[in-house]
Amino acid sequence: MYAFVVLAQTLLLPVGCTAIEWLGGNGDLLPIFGKWLLFWGIGTRLLLAGFTQVLDPARTLQLLRVHESTADVLVRELGFANLGIGLVAAVSAFVPGWIVPGAGAGVVFLAAAGIGHLGRAERSGRETLAMWTDLWVAAAMLVVIVAELFAR
Repeated sequence: MYAFVVLAQTLLLPVGCTAIEWLGGNGDLLPIFGKWLLFWGIGTRLLLAGFTQVLDPARTLQLLRVHESTADVLVRELGFANLGIGLVAAVSAFVPGWIVPGAGAGVVFLAAAGIGHLGRAERSGRETLAMWTDLWVAAAMLVVIVAELFAR
């Protein structure tokens, strides 16, 4: 279930929503893709992760194979960071002029998270999936940010 949700949020839903909007004749492809990747790949993804980490920190501790009893406090704090960035990203996708700042916060967070996972020698399958999708969304959104800045 985890893999399906992550792949849906980072690939299927952004591509599907982009196709629907673009084929409807509603604008240029890259900005439309950027909006939907920001909404799904950063916004809803981090909101869901944040809620999960705040309500059930043990799940993230298990994913990362951390077994210290006080680590749940850190996971909850990570959950609140995910909630904040996810909310900004989800709203930014639909507010004119907010794409770059909303995406920028998500890019920094996801790139840092992906690189952090990359440095771990032993990763679970879920952690590996999180790592690659973090890096994919960060790289794709960076392209959207650069294009958006040059379009101005």
